Amino acid sequence: MKIGQIVRFNTWWNYILPSILAFIYLFLLLLDIHWAEALMISGLFLIWMIGAASFGYFINDLCDVKLDALAGKKNETRQLSALSKIVIVTLSLGIALTPWVLLSDSIFVFGLVIFHLFLLAIYSAPPFRLKNNLYMGMLCDTLYSILIPLLIVIAAFSRIFDITPPLILSGTILFWSFLKGFRNILLHQLNDKKNDAQAGHYTWVHKIGPLNALTFINQFILPFEFIVFSVLCIYLSFRIDYFFIGFGLFLVFTFLKFSLWRKSFIRPRQLRFRFLYFLNDFYEEWLPLVALFFLVLHQIEFLILLILHILLFPRKIVKIFKDSVTIYKNLKILCAE
Repeated sequence: MKIGQIVRFNTWWNYILPSILAFIYLFLLLLDIHWAEALMISGLFLIWMIGAASFGYFINDLCDVKLDALAGKKNETRQLSALSKIVIVTLSLGIALTPWVLLSDSIFVFGLVIFHLFLLAIYSAPPFRLKNNLYMGMLCDTLYSILIPLLIVIAAFSRIFDITPPLILSGTILFWSFLKGFRNILLHQLNDKKNDAQAGHYTWVHKIGPLNALTFINQFILPFEFIVFSVLCIYLSFRIDYFFIGFGLFLVFTFLKFSLWRKSFIRPRQLRFRFLYFLNDFYEEWLPLVALFFLVLHQIEFLILLILHILLFPRKIVKIFKDSVTIYKNLKILCAE
């Protein structure tokens, strides 16, 4: 049994870490940090995220063995010995905490790191097990998935370099992260509604119904999230010349990928599902690359970090390439019409 499967490596590596790394890259750019120091800081942040994510997903699966069996879901922790479980928890906590010896000596920042790990634990572990609470579970997931990690990043950069980020920047990032996290937990509940029902786990999606949940996401969360992130891009463009172009290119890219010029021919049901994840494509695939592109323009030595990111997240690059092929085919169809 591979350790990557036990801690569900592919889930958080490809869908959680890139968004957080993107904001680390942006702070490196905004604070004009030398590339060599930036490499070390990025590496330490990455180690912290690996440890925290491994801990959170392992604890979740460890506490869900019985429920996953009821739902017929595979759970890699079922066959582990007690000693193996203790070793994995200890190692993941050590990996999550060790970088902060070098990153920051701030008690406040370290307290946030501990609080984040605490949230990851109480979400699944008894006696708290907040995931069984209809509302506290959603709030806890929204906080630990991205809001608290980004708060840690903001606080750490503030203490390391003795600066106070503009309130509008920090506030907009955290507000956007709340909306993104809330949308993602709703989507997770939608995807898992059958398994949750089989396991007797009652969620908010079960309460309001899948159709109402989809309507809520499409008509409220997504538009609001889009507006807040657009405001963030506009603000960043005052600090980083032409930064908004990256998001603009992505929107054109998405328009072509989804063939939105044919909107009148797309069924309402298809439109209902088409945009649920499209902003995640920007956060996870485009935003880190956009930030790194501007870093390279600022200091050519950051090309090292760009290459490392591409090597570490090849699936994201492949996804952009596949989407580009789809666009090429769509444009051929458009030209033939």
